[in-house]
Amino acid sequence: MKTMTYLIKPRQSFVPLFLCLAILIFGCKKEEEVVITYGDVTDIEGNTYSTVRYNNGKEWMAENLKVTKYNNNTPISYPGNDNVAWSNTQTGAYAWYENNVVNKNIYGALYNGFAVTSSAGLCPVGWRVPNNEDFQELIALFGGLGEAGGKLKKVTKEPSPHPRWDMPNTDATNASGFSALPGGIRYANGEFNYLGKRADFWSSSPNVPYNDGLYLYNMNHDDAIIGVGSTLKNSAFSVRCVKD
Repeated sequence: MKTMTYLIKPRQSFVPLFLCLAILIFGCKKEEEVVITYGDVTDIEGNTYSTVRYNNGKEWMAENLKVTKYNNNTPISYPGNDNVAWSNTQTGAYAWYENNVVNKNIYGALYNGFAVTSSAGLCPVGWRVPNNEDFQELIALFGGLGEAGGKLKKVTKEPSPHPRWDMPNTDATNASGFSALPGGIRYANGEFNYLGKRADFWSSSPNVPYNDGLYLYNMNHDDAIIGVGSTLKNSAFSVRCVKD
């Protein structure tokens, strides 16, 4: 495994020099070290994904999930071009962006929320779909909602070929190694949008006001902010699995 160390400057680290000299009274906050270890994991179909482990103990996929079977070897439904079937399904389903299988190895699959919460298991054995707490820890590790997006986004942008972000890919450094890519979304009505512009990732945490709602976290091509929202399960977004 390859390991690197990334230094994060805390938001409150800039203080006058005289306060630092008075360390016995006030103290001086040191930079926090985030140690990143690189590895990989393989799903039930033999697809291998790069991973990143942080020194908070969590290991994340650094690529979007693209498996088409649950861990019990049951195929996940693929409605394809049938927008009516997609809209009406109340079970797990996946899509390739614009129903083009070429996008499988570029941006991974888009899964509806029923696949995310299936007891059959969407992620590899020992892994799971992250919940809100997992995302909040990750975001805090890299500067909070206002800046973590830049540190999580892959730096590749147009005019490079896909996979890449549309211009300007604001503040992208991928300092985290998370390598977020904008795989787009599929709406409940079956239409697709935002390829190259947005990376949306499901959380497994339910949004109680909605009968079938789940939270999601997103990044955009034109800022470094992490957005937090929720929607019903018949929309589809990317999935990154996590391991404790």
